[in-house]
Amino acid sequence: MSRSARGFTLIELIIVIVLLGIVGISTFSFLGFGTKIYTDGIARDEQVGIGRFVLERLSRELENAYPGSIRVSADERCIEFIPVNAGSLYTQIPRPGSIVPFQAVTPFEYSFATGQKLAVFALTESHLYATTDRVKSIDAVTADTPSAGFSEFTLAAADGATFQRESPAKRFYVLDPPVSWCITTGQQLRRYWGYGWQTTQPDLTTLPLTGNQALIATNMANNFAEPSQLPFQLAATDVRRTTIELVLLVGSDNSTEILTMHHGVTIANLP
Repeated sequence: MSRSARGFTLIELIIVIVLLGIVGISTFSFLGFGTKIYTDGIARDEQVGIGRFVLERLSRELENAYPGSIRVSADERCIEFIPVNAGSLYTQIPRPGSIVPFQAVTPFEYSFATGQKLAVFALTESHLYATTDRVKSIDAVTADTPSAGFSEFTLAAADGATFQRESPAKRFYVLDPPVSWCITTGQQLRRYWGYGWQTTQPDLTTLPLTGNQALIATNMANNFAEPSQLPFQLAATDVRRTTIELVLLVGSDNSTEILTMHHGVTIANLP
């Protein structure tokens, strides 16, 4: 047999197989590393999207909240506030010793409704949630009274006939029912509404039982044993403003990485 017709030796075959194995392992590792980078990027984008959505939605609602209505539950998992539906100036309100109709300037293209609450110089939680001295319900409303562009209100008898204090700027607000945002023990962020006005702040033991709720986000990773990770922190409260620091830690089903987001919301006090 000629030399040119000889085949591969066993050693040569083994060397080729080993080399092919090394190339295959290297290629597989490279592809696996690229896939991990891709999936991590997708997970990170998902976390950023969820965090931005939550911060944007909650910040907008808090910016429209009545300043003195902000309260955080004892377990630090819930924040409650009262949304402001409208605001304007009044010309007169019923006061002790001066029982006159509540008359006010009607906001542009706005219609008052029975059952809405009117707040005048309500500064504290007790003013808003516990008493009716400065917050009263509308029993009836007459438009364009005493003249065009004004409204006159009949107040609910159960709330008392008079307001305790006048606003220095003669300002009043129309309030919507309270709203709560909570991070559950299952690390879900939920929004609760329609549960009514309660003197004691409701929490996760009572909120799911009444009213309405909506799932806002999952995989919230706040550690409530760590003070710096508490999600709803009252950073400053005085006569001029209320500042809430939002701290959200967002996890993912596709990654072990935790995204931490901080955002401050300031509410101006204009009683």
